[in-house]
Amino acid sequence: MKKSDQVLYRKMDETITSIRKDPAIGEAKKGDLKGYSCLNLHQRCINYELCYALQENEEGELVLVVLLVTRENFYLELKRYLGN
Repeated sequence: MKKSDQVLYRKMDETITSIRKDPAIGEAKKGDLKGYSCLNLHQRCINYELCYALQENEEGELVLVVLLVTRENFYLELKRYLGN
């Protein structure tokens, strides 16, 4: 793992920890992305978008679903990931 990747990984980990403490911190999406929220991350002049949704599994536990992608391709990648 490159040093720059480690910094991005650390930022992503900190953001996920923040989401776990307060799931409402992200911007709630609308339309076909309803139910998902997003936060911006910046690393080396690149804007990343972290998208997440909380879903309950069979045991009643909340599971965090996450996608991290550059802002430039965000909606295309998110819709591909979601199968839309």
